[in-house]
Amino acid sequence: MRTPSAISLTILISLLTSLTTGQQSTGQSTVEMQYCGMKVGRPPLKYLNFDVTIRNSANKAQWFIFPAALYDKAVAARENAGIDGIEWFSDSPEHKVTVVEFTGTMKLQPDGAGGFKGILLPAGGAVSIHGLGVSFWGEPVSPLAIRVVIANKITIGNKEVAEWLGKDLLSAKTADVRNLDHAGSKMTEGMKELPMKITKSDEINIPDTLAKRCDK
Repeated sequence: MRTPSAISLTILISLLTSLTTGQQSTGQSTVEMQYCGMKVGRPPLKYLNFDVTIRNSANKAQWFIFPAALYDKAVAARENAGIDGIEWFSDSPEHKVTVVEFTGTMKLQPDGAGGFKGILLPAGGAVSIHGLGVSFWGEPVSPLAIRVVIANKITIGNKEVAEWLGKDLLSAKTADVRNLDHAGSKMTEGMKELPMKITKSDEINIPDTLAKRCDK
């Protein structure tokens, strides 16, 4: 027969195990990319097209940030790189998803060509975007790796990006969108690059974005 103290210890261990299991069940945030083909621009520029599904498993809103353009090899980072403007794209007329494109020389990975695209998702959000574009300078060959940065916030100068734009950028909790339209833009004064800070919480490395193809 177990003593009351032993019973209490067993209950405590069970509660701790349940809490741990509950925390693990939330899982990790994920990004899935499927390659849908490309369009040829002025050589050597190519426009790659992807279907993307993003899931935010955090208990708070987070940014998911993709490179806007890539080179076929690593290039030295520019000193004091920043951004000189923002454009945003959304589905009309519902405006469930907003893709924010930051232009400038700041980049996310060594072979980045400058600029990046971000989607701000609420806690527990999951969205699919058909036709997310990435520009590529060169000939895209497999494996083509992309680093997706997950961030708590993005600041321009000393202001968060939504405040700098004067616009709510939070996407809906669930959405499946395609053919996003240009919804607005704002450039820095004199097109001068401003410093930007990404408060990173995690990152997802996709080793080969050309491996999975879109369903026809």
